[in-house]
Amino acid sequence: MFVGKKEDPIMMIVLTIVTCTIWKIIWSFRVTKEINQSAGRELVPSYVPIVGIFLPPLEIYFYDKALQEFCPEKGVTYDSKMVVQLVLSFVSGIGFYWFLHSAVTTLNQVWEKAEGGSATA
Repeated sequence: MFVGKKEDPIMMIVLTIVTCTIWKIIWSFRVTKEINQSAGRELVPSYVPIVGIFLPPLEIYFYDKALQEFCPEKGVTYDSKMVVQLVLSFVSGIGFYWFLHSAVTTLNQVWEKAEGGSATA
């Protein structure tokens, strides 16, 4: 079974801010490939990282939708907070960083479970 790269969610946010979202763009390309490779099909369309550069709320939508389908298949509970995250993204931008934190944390749980550990939500 494919296992993606585990990351520190706080460091992900810090690197995204420090690099003016360049790190988030790189992360998006890698995570799209990891999710699709682990699922064995295209859950996240390959254009999402590019669209996310210009429309981050749309990127939140696509990744959240993919995680809602992907996580139960891998035995990990995923509690979507997409609506609140989207509203906060439009209002203040904080929803985008909240989404990054929750996505990285959730994917870490999936990768841990794939390695044979126990993942909890």
